[in-house]
Amino acid sequence: MRKVLLTIIASVLAAGSASAADIAARPYTKAPPMVQVYDWTGFYIGGDVGGVSQRDSGTSNFFQSAGLTNPLAMSSSSSSFIGGGHIGYNWQFAPTWVLGIEADAQWLNAKNSFCRGLDSNLLGCADTGRGFGTIESETKWLATVRGRLGYTFDRFMVYGTGGVAFGEVDTNVGFNCLVAGCAASANVIATSGSANDTRTGWVAGAGIEWMFANNWMVRAEYLHVDLGTATGTVFLPAFNCSPGGPCGMSYSRDLTYEMGRVGLSYKFGGPVLAKY
Repeated sequence: MRKVLLTIIASVLAAGSASAADIAARPYTKAPPMVQVYDWTGFYIGGDVGGVSQRDSGTSNFFQSAGLTNPLAMSSSSSSFIGGGHIGYNWQFAPTWVLGIEADAQWLNAKNSFCRGLDSNLLGCADTGRGFGTIESETKWLATVRGRLGYTFDRFMVYGTGGVAFGEVDTNVGFNCLVAGCAASANVIATSGSANDTRTGWVAGAGIEWMFANNWMVRAEYLHVDLGTATGTVFLPAFNCSPGGPCGMSYSRDLTYEMGRVGLSYKFGGPVLAKY
């Protein structure tokens, strides 16, 4: 029995020595370094500057008594500086994906104008004997409410965006018939009519954003805005129309905008998560 106990004790001591030797032989490994992961979740607010190109395209029609009409295609474009602000919220729902919502408003001064002869297909603002008409428009502001879906590369995010757009568009239709009257009428006249319209449409675009500091982000963004088709009719005074019906000018035009801008945003809350 004594021999058996001594044999067991010797075996245990030998195993312990071997384990201690193995531990001493293992190299020391440091813990992985701390990595900073930029978290995009949170509210933000900022400002934008850039430019916009507006295009109006459609038709105009000068109509007279007895069913006489003179439709004519029209197209004009303009550009303007834009400036405004935005506010939104991001939710980083996966390691590299961000879902958000944003609203913005931009002020601009995009003006378009189109001139046409009243009883011939002559372009230009010149009275050749039967007068000419003008259609002028001005867009004062654009606003959007959009969803955003982005893919992040640490401090950088590329995203697509889309939603609903709003805009204020003023339209003025004028007649200049001071040589021999308007088309079939011999009554000389210069008159105009105007309309103010707050329109609703859609917007889509894309951008890239960089979180260059803990709470600061810069972006570059492109948006296409479509405010649909604007229509209207301005009638001339009855004494300027031949017997048998009214006369005047109607228009129908599509309102589209190409917007490019850069922005600076401040993000609320802790932007950086420290992880191993």
